[in-house]
Amino acid sequence: MSSNSISRLSDSILHRFCSQILPAISYKINWLKIEVSSIERILLPRNYPNLFGLGIYNIERDDDIRFLKENTFMQRFKNQISSLVIKSVDKLDTSKNVNTHLFAYIFNTLSHLRYFKFDSLLFYDQRMAFVYSPPSMFSSTLLELHVKVDSFTDCLYLLDDRFDQF
Repeated sequence: MSSNSISRLSDSILHRFCSQILPAISYKINWLKIEVSSIERILLPRNYPNLFGLGIYNIERDDDIRFLKENTFMQRFKNQISSLVIKSVDKLDTSKNVNTHLFAYIFNTLSHLRYFKFDSLLFYDQRMAFVYSPPSMFSSTLLELHVKVDSFTDCLYLLDDRFDQF
């Protein structure tokens, strides 16, 4: 993690981690930083009663965004996760506003979110654009937001009282 990224674990290491280590410590885990392809093996089979923070890394394709929206793990942890970091490593198809739709989905799903960071590891920034098709979203708990927007109008959209704890 020297470059603030997370590398994919080999199958043998991931298998050992999921079958031997996680069962013994899952109730102690407060924060997980995981690579998007490991979510199903790490998050779904276990209970994490003390989990409040989640980092999802290496989102590379629009399919990863669809996976995050269609999978049930966000619903399962919607009352637990108060801190979320999303990091993409590739330029997603911004013409479809997939970032903006995921952004809105997160706010509409995670009801206790207090800290959210959506970031890109590339030089080309993944920017949110709300002007053309603004999603409906609201949060009464969010205190800190780190996101890159496309224009000043998009910034004003976020500051129009939809996040009343800012």
